Amino acid sequence: MAVRRKCQFFAAIGAWPSEDCIAPRVFLDNFDPADRPLAVELLDAFVYYNHAQIRETFQFSIRQLQNKIRLAGLAWSEYADRVVVTYPTGEDPSPADSGHIFVRLARSMDLPHDRIVDPAVALAHYVNAKTPVLFVDDFLGSGSQMYKTWNRTYSYQNGISASFASAYDSLGPPMFYCCAFATEKGISNLARWGVSVDVEPAYRLGDKDGVLSPASRLLDPDKCTAVYDLVKRISQKIGFPDSAGQDPLDWMGFAQLGLAISLEHGTPDATIPLFYSSLNGWKPLVKLK
Repeated sequence: MAVRRKCQFFAAIGAWPSEDCIAPRVFLDNFDPADRPLAVELLDAFVYYNHAQIRETFQFSIRQLQNKIRLAGLAWSEYADRVVVTYPTGEDPSPADSGHIFVRLARSMDLPHDRIVDPAVALAHYVNAKTPVLFVDDFLGSGSQMYKTWNRTYSYQNGISASFASAYDSLGPPMFYCCAFATEKGISNLARWGVSVDVEPAYRLGDKDGVLSPASRLLDPDKCTAVYDLVKRISQKIGFPDSAGQDPLDWMGFAQLGLAISLEHGTPDATIPLFYSSLNGWKPLVKLK
């Protein structure tokens, strides 16, 4: 089977890890023989990025920012000497937040180490000196994490509290957000929610980049509807919630983004859980990190 040979080839050349981490044969064995041809279509649409590929992707995002800074008539070295680099955090900020990984990558990209800080410190720099702020992360999905970071109140010095939203000055330096991947929905949401960051993704993902879209570019056009029906039926059988995208384990992925992407350091919850969840004995393609 061509798709299985492709998976074996990716593992052989090191683009994919061993079957301890990505297990296509085990994944396909979940499906009844009648469903397996469509399951193969689903597997063929899956995209995995290892650390080297993620690094190159993130570097491309930084290069786009460099070009934008230069087009504005500024020297990149001048911007890099002033900017503070930070990251969006979850509801309960944690060292496991993916932004920490990209902060480490930023250290190797001509950005001063002492200007890579947590959000509260970045906010203090912005308030006190109108210092430009650069957010970095791997993936902008629905935009909810960045929205919460933007509106979260931080205490940053002598008991003073503020948020990026309350401190933002439209006449001050622009705030940028560099990420490896961003969905068009997430970028649109941030603009609609008043989050004043200029998003510079390496890859912009639209509706056609999901596996549940009737016009998915990842699938044979004649099989999009059948794959959608298969994913929905199997997901209902497993017990994934149908929450209009509100639950991280929603069968369509968080915010109903329906993606088929996994990164070496983790799988975005915008990816359909059929690929990564072991709920109720399901054997996933990818083991979560």
